[in-house]
Amino acid sequence: MSNRGYHYEQAFEDYLQGRRISYVPISQVRKAQFADVKIKSFDYIIYPNHKTPILADLKGRKFSCRAFQQNRSGPSWLPREDVEDLKKWEGIFGAGHLAMFVFAYWLHDSPSRLDHPQIHCHEERNYAFVAAELEPYLLHMKRRSPSWKTVYVPSKRFAVFARPFGSFIRR
Repeated sequence: MSNRGYHYEQAFEDYLQGRRISYVPISQVRKAQFADVKIKSFDYIIYPNHKTPILADLKGRKFSCRAFQQNRSGPSWLPREDVEDLKKWEGIFGAGHLAMFVFAYWLHDSPSRLDHPQIHCHEERNYAFVAAELEPYLLHMKRRSPSWKTVYVPSKRFAVFARPFGSFIRR
C-alpha cells in the first residue's frame, strides 16, 4: 500500500489489494514530472484482470449509511477543472483506457461492520465505492457553484449511470 495519509485512498487501496487487482497510484513524484503541464493528475491506473485499464480519479465524500441502504445516490459534486483534466488525460492515454471518477463514500454513521456486498470495511470504517464513467458524467453534469467552480449530476440521473466500482473489475 502506498504511503497515503488520506483515509479514503487507504481504504480504496485496501479494497483493490483484497481483490488482487493490480494498480499504480499516481504519486507526487510522477505529478512533479508534469509540473510544466497545467493539468491536474488523476489518482490511479487500475488493471482489472482481462479488462480495460482504468484511469481513476478518487473522490472521498461522507454519506449517510441510512441513505445508502435506501439506495439513494451519494454526493456527486466535483471541481469542474477535475472533469476537464480527466478528459485531457483520457486523450493522452488514448483508446483502450476507461476514465472514471470513483466516489469513495465513507458511511460515517454506520455500525462498526456492515455485512453488505457493496461495503468495504477498513480500519473500522465502512466505505462504498461507486464509479461514474467520464463520458456520461460530462453529458449530464450541471453547474453547482459558480464561485467554487463545481459541477454535479442530479441524483436521479446519477443513479442511472453510476454503479458499484466492483462491477468494473469483475470478470
